[in-house]
Amino acid sequence: MKTDVDRILLADDGSDAAAVARGIAVDLAATTNAKLSIVYVLEPYQDDEDGRRILRGAVALAEQREVPYDIDVQRPVGITNPGRRIVGAAEGCGADLVVVGARGLGGVGRLLLGSVSSYVVHHASCSVLVAR
Repeated sequence: MKTDVDRILLADDGSDAAAVARGIAVDLAATTNAKLSIVYVLEPYQDDEDGRRILRGAVALAEQREVPYDIDVQRPVGITNPGRRIVGAAEGCGADLVVVGARGLGGVGRLLLGSVSSYVVHHASCSVLVAR
């Protein structure tokens, strides 16, 4: 069983929950000397520049802490759950850990609408840290 964390994938959507996840992911990467992959899944109406703009906070924090990083702006495919794209990005970069924020939708809303963080927890092949 692998216990080292060499690659951390941060799923960042620019939300307040993602800001918490961002801080945790960058701190963990700095502490473990891991490389950080930062991913954003575009909405159908957005372009790559919108995604890069949303990731500026994560990029600035990684640069401030001198954490090596790469960014990945994912295009949506059909009508799909962004969680599916995040899991694919984690597999593609060989992530040992995914860090994602939870917006806190619970109860009936979670059952009806689903949740990106819940999807990632249940489908990722690596460990997942959900930040609140």
